[in-house]
Amino acid sequence: MLILLAVAFVSVTEAISCNNPSEYRDQEVCDRTGGECGQCVSFVKVCTGDRRHTSKWLRGRKVRGADIPFGTAIATFPKGRYFGHAAIYISQDDNGIQVWDQWVGRPVAIRTIRWNGSGISNNDNSFFVIN
Repeated sequence: MLILLAVAFVSVTEAISCNNPSEYRDQEVCDRTGGECGQCVSFVKVCTGDRRHTSKWLRGRKVRGADIPFGTAIATFPKGRYFGHAAIYISQDDNGIQVWDQWVGRPVAIRTIRWNGSGISNNDNSFFVIN
C-alpha cells in the first residue's frame, strides 16, 4: 500500500510534457474534454494528454533560469493557481522563453515570450512548470 501511495504522489507532482508539439503547427487545437477550441489550455491538454481541469494543475519550479526539458508544459500561476496562459516549452535565451502556443485567432506556432514583457501572458517571469 505504501508503494501505491508513493506512485500516486509522484504522478501528481511531476511535470507534464508533449513529445512532438510541431505536429500541431498551424492548427486550431480543440480540447475534447473541455470543449474549447483555440485556447492555450486546449493545446497544452491535447499535446500532453493531460485531461485534468486547470484547477488541479500545480505550480512547479519557475521557468526563468531553470534547466527545463523541451516539451515541458508551462503556465502562469498568479497567487499559486493557474490563470492567464499555458504553453509548451522549447528553450530560453537572452531574449526570453521560446514556446509553442496558441490562442483564439492564432493557431499553434512558435513564439518568444520576452523577459519582463507586459501583462501576465507576455511576461516570462510569470511562468512556472505545470505539475
